[in-house]
Amino acid sequence: MDNGRLSARRRGHLAISRTWRGGHEIFGDFLGRIGTCFAADGLPVITLTRVLGDGPPAAAEWTAVGTAANGEPYENHCLGVFTVEDGRITAVREYLDTDHVARTLPAWPAGAAPGLSPAAGG
Repeated sequence: MDNGRLSARRRGHLAISRTWRGGHEIFGDFLGRIGTCFAADGLPVITLTRVLGDGPPAAAEWTAVGTAANGEPYENHCLGVFTVEDGRITAVREYLDTDHVARTLPAWPAGAAPGLSPAAGG
């Protein structure tokens, strides 16, 4: 799936707040490991609530609701601004409540880089 042009940016001051490049980083390193922050029966359910535009710039709004590995309820409202080229998403800038992420989700396990602990910059 990855044509090295794919990128996803998450803003904020967490270690996950950076630009992830390529399918391996986005789907393997980030999405493949974020599940460890949630209870086995509490993986987030994503509900798409709005889509705006259908051209090169498009936006989508969604809600993610689940249960963190520590038992805390997790609900985050997110917005993604997408770049679409030749009918495929090539980039997304994702906006979400990173303070809620930091307070609710535990750090990723040792050896899983990067963790959810605060990072310098953003």
